[in-house]
Amino acid sequence: MSKVKKTSSLILALMLIFVFNTSAMADSISDKKNQKQEHLNSKQELVKKKQGLEEEIKQTKGKISGIESDISKVNGEINTLHAKINGVQNTINKTSKELETAVKVYEDQDEKMTKRINSLYKCGAASGYLEILASSNSFSDFIVKADLMKKVINYDIDMLKELKGKREEIDRKKADLEKSKAELVAYQSKVNEKKNHLVNQNKEQKTLVAVLSRSSQEYTRKIQQEEAAAAKVDKEINQILKQIEEENRRKQAQNKGNGGSTGHGGNYNGNVAAILHSSDFPSGRPVISSGYGSRRDPFTGITTTHWGIDIATAGNTNIPVYSMAAGTVVLVRHSNAGYGNYVVIDHGSGVMSLYAHNNSIVVGLGDQVSAGQKIALSGSTGASTGPHVHFEVRINGQRVNPEPYLRIN
Repeated sequence: MSKVKKTSSLILALMLIFVFNTSAMADSISDKKNQKQEHLNSKQELVKKKQGLEEEIKQTKGKISGIESDISKVNGEINTLHAKINGVQNTINKTSKELETAVKVYEDQDEKMTKRINSLYKCGAASGYLEILASSNSFSDFIVKADLMKKVINYDIDMLKELKGKREEIDRKKADLEKSKAELVAYQSKVNEKKNHLVNQNKEQKTLVAVLSRSSQEYTRKIQQEEAAAAKVDKEINQILKQIEEENRRKQAQNKGNGGSTGHGGNYNGNVAAILHSSDFPSGRPVISSGYGSRRDPFTGITTTHWGIDIATAGNTNIPVYSMAAGTVVLVRHSNAGYGNYVVIDHGSGVMSLYAHNNSIVVGLGDQVSAGQKIALSGSTGASTGPHVHFEVRINGQRVNPEPYLRIN
């Protein structure tokens, strides 16, 4: 009898040590989870800021594209103006040559007429007519020659008038062309100013893009630091879970050595029970909403590894959640971050399962549970986007794809 009491006392002591050790490690896991969530929250803020920067970079690049398009148009306008100015200048040059020719013709004609008039004045008008009379065969011949002389003088006068008008017309044409050229040159100057303004704007926007890009790269570096820190904490959590598992195995071995029962967590037999039943749903049915593996994080938008399977509960909460197999409850935590309210069960043989984001946990630390026993009521606690059950499986402390262990009725 005394031996039985001693054995019982020893088993009780070992159980108390196990519970206290496990509780301490559970608290450590809770602290680590909070640390991890802080890193993830920091990462999320950094991602938002980076996304804001990238949007600003995108908009600025759009402005640059618009400015460069405007510069291209202005360059085309400048080229067109340059061609017009060259065309006007060529016309001015041609007109100048025409004017030079007209002036020369006018001056030649003027010189000829002046000589004839001077000759008449030197000889005297009467003398001129006497010469015509003396050389005439008859009076009628005199009249004809005198009329001819008058016509020559009138022709010279008319020719000079015509040449003068043509010269004045060419002068006006040249002046108009010079005015048009001046207007085009002035407009070209304004267009060049516009181009210079656009070029300066373009430089400013490109400088802004460079600054924003450097800031974005800095945010990327900080995001990677937070991811690395969260991964480090996650690794530490797995190490603690492994310690809990090893502690549980030692406790089971000690119980067995002292004639005690190994409990449900002794040896996992490979059979699995359903963790959710459609019959428990007031509406809808359980549906896998996110599988195991790579996915886009619903909070940060960054591609990460999803270490479990999410089963949506059709908007329902407080749906019974059942243990996939017999085992020992080795971890029960309540939190507003990360997994929220979650429970971990050791099924023996290195197999552990986790059920997260519950409204409440209905089992306690150290409880022995059977396959298909109710362990929690579903919810949306912690980092959750809606009512669902997050289900994970670890083998020898390493997370694996839980799909082979998942059953839903």
